Amino acid sequence: MKSFAELFLILLLFSPLSNLPAATFSVIFTNDSGAGSFRQAINDANTNAGNHTIAFTIPGLGPFTIRPTSPLPGISNVVLIDGTTQTNYSGIPRVEISGTNAGSGATGIYLLSSNCTVRGLAINRFTGDGIRIEGTGGNIIQANFIGTGVYGTNAAGNGNVTYNQGGITVLSAGNLIGGNDPTNRNLISGNLVNGIYLLNGGATGNSIQGNLIGTDISGNSRLPNLTNGIVLLNAYSNLIGGTAAGARNLISGNGQSGIYFFDNANNNVVQGNTIGLNTTGTAALSNAADGITFASVGVGSKNNLIGGTGTAARNIISGNGGRGVVISGSSATGNLIAGNYIGTSSNGMAAISNAFYGVELLNSSSNTIGGDTADSGNLISGNGFSGVKIGSVGGGIHTVQNNLIGTDKTGTNALPNLEYGIFIQ
Repeated sequence: MKSFAELFLILLLFSPLSNLPAATFSVIFTNDSGAGSFRQAINDANTNAGNHTIAFTIPGLGPFTIRPTSPLPGISNVVLIDGTTQTNYSGIPRVEISGTNAGSGATGIYLLSSNCTVRGLAINRFTGDGIRIEGTGGNIIQANFIGTGVYGTNAAGNGNVTYNQGGITVLSAGNLIGGNDPTNRNLISGNLVNGIYLLNGGATGNSIQGNLIGTDISGNSRLPNLTNGIVLLNAYSNLIGGTAAGARNLISGNGQSGIYFFDNANNNVVQGNTIGLNTTGTAALSNAADGITFASVGVGSKNNLIGGTGTAARNIISGNGGRGVVISGSSATGNLIAGNYIGTSSNGMAAISNAFYGVELLNSSSNTIGGDTADSGNLISGNGFSGVKIGSVGGGIHTVQNNLIGTDKTGTNALPNLEYGIFIQ
């Protein structure tokens, strides 16, 4: 006859972790240690089997600031960290996790597990990443202010130029940053390097949707990430934006490019975003360099889709300090730029110039601007130099087809690029 303890251990061995009792660990004050602290809640969630919640129930109106005095533990279990549980939460974080005292290289929230969720926090002033996502993926990051204060109007950047850390770094697959509902939107601004960094082969199948990246909470003022809004380095098959209602990211105001593809970032999709304008699409809110940059030191990026067919897939890429889109690198091939408005307002009726070319294909080959149907064509008008430039020795065959270049969206009124429509060098 087996004892009760023996029977319990047998049941535990054959039961999935998802069936183990879930617990809620409450953060009840801003101290960095002891029962009721955020640090202790993480330790408790890590050391007790099951899917757990860390809730915030600090007495008072807030906002409240938690300042770790050393790096926080990584999250090694399945945990929901839910800042929306704090009293008076109404879309603006009431709890701030500040890295001012956490030490050199400290990361704010370090996800080493999978299927975790981080919601409703302001995460700022860490010298490492605000959030770093490793594990095997499936994590959700929603409704956070990353790199700003709790009101979303002042920069309080995460990051370190030496280690190329910043707002959110992703090294795993199938994570969701944001979402289609406005309540899931993250504000990712004010960071000291990039806003979001998808990195090194493991970052595949991620979705970045509905976020403000490089602006303040209003979407009408710059609050730049110091370098780029989003960087993809050796990252595959990720979705930035999308055709679903609410998937649009506003990627404007950043210190360099809105989106930066670098070395072997292949098969990614960028759809439905506003890049370089304010939230209404009526005025420039420039990324200081290009709207979208494809660059390479070694292997160029291939087979990426910028836009698509249909209004929902259209990116508005205007008002930027360099080019709307530039593709460079001898092995940057098979990329498709289709259905976008490049150099105009969101309604396609007024010029909001990219300072240089609308689209530049530089020392690359076999890329396509437009397509073989009318709804795959781009509107490329109002830009500071030519609408399209194809140039540099080593460039191969490109296709430019079915675009409106130098008109408004109706094709009947002039909206000139200031130099040529198409310039082949």
